[in-house]
Amino acid sequence: MVSGNSNIYFWGVYAQPWTNVTTLNLDHWTPENPNTYFPAVRAYTAEDALSPLAKPNSRYLQNGAYMRVKNVTVGYSLPQSLLQKVNLSKVRFYFSAENIFEISHIKVKLDPESLGDGNRPQAAYPFQRTFSFGLNLNF
Repeated sequence: MVSGNSNIYFWGVYAQPWTNVTTLNLDHWTPENPNTYFPAVRAYTAEDALSPLAKPNSRYLQNGAYMRVKNVTVGYSLPQSLLQKVNLSKVRFYFSAENIFEISHIKVKLDPESLGDGNRPQAAYPFQRTFSFGLNLNF
């Protein structure tokens, strides 16, 4: 389990009252909507010892397990019987993809590896996805 309580991107206005409300924080208590994830939006911070958020509880513990496919490369080399006709020793086509997808159940859309040990907030957005196509020719 991982706690989101030290990550400002999880808490949003609850950790930094001067910041904007995040989409995640829109699920907050109101009289019309009492069954929500977050409490009512107020000018308090999660670090404030008098804050209702500072009371020990397990409500905001989240499953920190995730699965990620980091790198996949697929290639195909043309057979020598075709290459002899055009005086090439090797022709290879390839496709490579980085950070293809991850499956995570944490509520905030940040990289799961950025949650760290809960004592050091880290601001890490998900890795960029990169796709490459290539052709190698050897004469």
